[in-house]
Amino acid sequence: MIDRRAALLVLALPALLSPALGQAAAQTIQAIQGRGHVSPLLGADVTGVEGVVTTLASMGARRGAFLQDPRAGGDGDTATSDAVFVALPSDLMGEIRPGDLVRVAGRVGEQRGASTGLSVTQIEVRMLERVARDVALPQALRIGATGRVPPGWIAPPIGGAIDGPAHVPDPGRYSLDFYETLEGMRVVLGDAQAIGPRNSYGEVAVAPDFARAMPLANARGGATTGAGATIAGRLIADDVLIGRAAMPDARVGDRFGDAVGIVDYAYSNYRLLLTSPPEFTPGGLAPEIAAPPRPGEVSIASFNVQNLAGTSRAAKFTALARQIAGALRAPEILALSEIQDDDGTVDSGMVTATRSYDRLVAAIVAAGGPRYAVAQIDPADGADGGAPGGNIRVAFLYDPLRVGFIPRPGGTADHAVTLLPDGTLDANPGRIVPSDPAWTEGPNGFSGTRKPLAAMFEIAGRRLLLVAAHLKSRSEDQPDFGRIQAPGEPTAAQRLAQADAIASFLTAAGGIDPGTGIVLLGDLNAPGGSPPLARLAEAGMFDLALGLPPAERYSYIFEGASQDLDHVLVNAALRDIASLDIVHLNAEFPLAERASDHDPLLLRLAFAAPVPEPSSLALMLVPAILAAARRPRRHSNSGTE
Repeated sequence: MIDRRAALLVLALPALLSPALGQAAAQTIQAIQGRGHVSPLLGADVTGVEGVVTTLASMGARRGAFLQDPRAGGDGDTATSDAVFVALPSDLMGEIRPGDLVRVAGRVGEQRGASTGLSVTQIEVRMLERVARDVALPQALRIGATGRVPPGWIAPPIGGAIDGPAHVPDPGRYSLDFYETLEGMRVVLGDAQAIGPRNSYGEVAVAPDFARAMPLANARGGATTGAGATIAGRLIADDVLIGRAAMPDARVGDRFGDAVGIVDYAYSNYRLLLTSPPEFTPGGLAPEIAAPPRPGEVSIASFNVQNLAGTSRAAKFTALARQIAGALRAPEILALSEIQDDDGTVDSGMVTATRSYDRLVAAIVAAGGPRYAVAQIDPADGADGGAPGGNIRVAFLYDPLRVGFIPRPGGTADHAVTLLPDGTLDANPGRIVPSDPAWTEGPNGFSGTRKPLAAMFEIAGRRLLLVAAHLKSRSEDQPDFGRIQAPGEPTAAQRLAQADAIASFLTAAGGIDPGTGIVLLGDLNAPGGSPPLARLAEAGMFDLALGLPPAERYSYIFEGASQDLDHVLVNAALRDIASLDIVHLNAEFPLAERASDHDPLLLRLAFAAPVPEPSSLALMLVPAILAAARRPRRHSNSGTE
């Protein structure tokens, strides 16, 4: 029993002892929280709000304590939260501690971070009275199979803000409403499992034990999205209260035991603010290694190398090289996304990437791989998006001892590559319609995205037209767990327009020579079955990921959602001899254990005839090499020899 005669402290700010405050009505935590996302008492002065301090928190601009009703089960109404955040001035922070029963007075407010996110109800404290000390903390509410199970849907698609009058909260059906009823409360996430790796902010996406029964739970411990499946029940485990050193460097599938913390909302996500280090058990996930190619198979990889620049750390080059030479088994050709210029994000006007490629190629050789040659085109300064100053682009690496490639001058940043009547390109490599508005005009005043690159290769007597693409980023789209439902995708129209431009080029290529094998690959920033992929399918391209089990279609993980943003598509000439392997070796692992944030995709083409040995292929290329040597040398803007 609480001894209410044991009041130890009354603190107030002089300016706040106003008549208005004195006339404020006494309120409970539950009355302040209400049944919606915004307090029904917003802006009102309240007094006599009583709760036990569960934890103190300093989180950027937010400084204060979480108060919770000390009664078991609170007021018994599961539609209202039993806890609230109280914002405190710095001089009061040191006067209270967890276990203090306090009574506060102040003004009810809503703290909102990003405009796309929901707000957190709080009391801006003007007076605080400590009633008792060493009060038992309320028991943490269990979330999961043996407690309250979060719903399977994030929110209804009402076409607007769910914290407005258009939405009637339904915590039994929607997870945004469900977690609102727990805002500020102590919870235990039962048998929590990491469904994303620890990120650069020290956060880990976790889900309670029921997550293993999700429709698209994948074999490696993650949660694949798509086909209507969502990750509505997950929380972002945050280290802000326990410190980064106490947060495990988690991989997907690692276990956090019964993770105890406070439910909060920030950065457009409901979060679990851990109040003690979790009981961490590694799941033992290991990076995958591709199977060796069979005789006669050709390997082509798509790999987003995450802002690789000439100034990147040596460890990044080494890690990428080991994955290319080892785990991917040195493919004949690689299509790379996110290559930056030689000085990276220094906005110097430099656009060449010679050092970026030279360091990567040298590292691959040191890792036991081939000495790849480079086919690429430098962009115009500042015209291709990505990190400012980085001049991001796509490029091809190819093994000249196994692949035939004859450069054809003429490819520049603004030249639109053209298909000639004989099925070859007027520039090899060349950019696809770089002046099309799809690449130069984006939403919200943004302009400039990387342009797709086409190149013609010859392998085992077969001519292959490859197109490397990296479509418009989704970074400007609204968050899945934000206040606007369904989330808006202002970038979607631009991705569709970009896919349309590529589709027109591929359709023309197929019309000239249906026997030419065509491969489109890269980071398309669009899930399978979405409008950009549908448009490419209309152009006769087949998304090879559709041949994989749905749960295995992912190459990137964002906030716990395993997504299929990278794709490899082939035309009818290759469909029957093509197979795809998404080699999971990056996206599921924390920063220190990965080379990029994307997994590479490995295409295998089973040509009937074995690929020539390096020596015989070199002999086949001698006439072309001699002819090229006799031509006058011209200046090239490719950044490579």
